[in-house]
Amino acid sequence: MRGMSAEEALFEVDNFLSRAIMAGLPAVTVIHGKGTGVLRNAVQQHLRKNKRVKSVRSGVYGEGEQGVTIVLITHYMEEAAQAQRVVVIDGGEVIMDNVPKKIFSNVETMKNLGLDVPQVTELCWELKRAGYAISTEIIHEDECVQKLYEMLK
Repeated sequence: MRGMSAEEALFEVDNFLSRAIMAGLPAVTVIHGKGTGVLRNAVQQHLRKNKRVKSVRSGVYGEGEQGVTIVLITHYMEEAAQAQRVVVIDGGEVIMDNVPKKIFSNVETMKNLGLDVPQVTELCWELKRAGYAISTEIIHEDECVQKLYEMLK
């Protein structure tokens, strides 16, 4: 990123972050150089606005100090729920391959694989386990609200 304009750098940061998320990385280091700090500030401000970013900080001694930004990534399954298809792979083997609502309705399987499900799906799963007649194929909040409203009328 050294020598890039802020606009070019932010485009590259977004692409890098998307690849890191797809790879399941918990954290990445963005190397922007020390310079005047303009690029560092632009990158850090941009990353702080991104809902996929848990935290942003400058490097410390041994990491690159002010020449790098350390980014902790969050992996919300709500983002995967918006996909047309989800493939779950474990140890190189395809475990599940289907539309999101079918994949995430397998809450126990997902948890056993160390994966999460959308919060709303987990809520429905817990309600179902408690004896309520609600589908675990609910992956969107508005759908859950509607089903809960229908149950309570």
